[in-house]
Amino acid sequence: MNDETIFVQIASYRDPELVPTILDMFETADHPEKLRVCICWQHDEHENLNVLKNYSNIKIIDVPYYESKGACWARNQIQRYLLHQNCR
Repeated sequence: MNDETIFVQIASYRDPELVPTILDMFETADHPEKLRVCICWQHDEHENLNVLKNYSNIKIIDVPYYESKGACWARNQIQRYLLHQNCR
């Protein structure tokens, strides 16, 4: 059995297309079970990712937008999360 996975990291800053993009990715993937997604979600209090909470292969780093330090910082948060949580 092939146990290879596809890792997707997303540094998202208040992006209204984040949820539709993630849902489309899972709906159109030939093997959605192989996807491993880690999102640094930089958002305000009115945004939510409730629809994604049922996906066990999505990890979300929750960051209020006013604590963000930019795109490179967000990608670094994902990499640190991977090192500490084995998000693979």
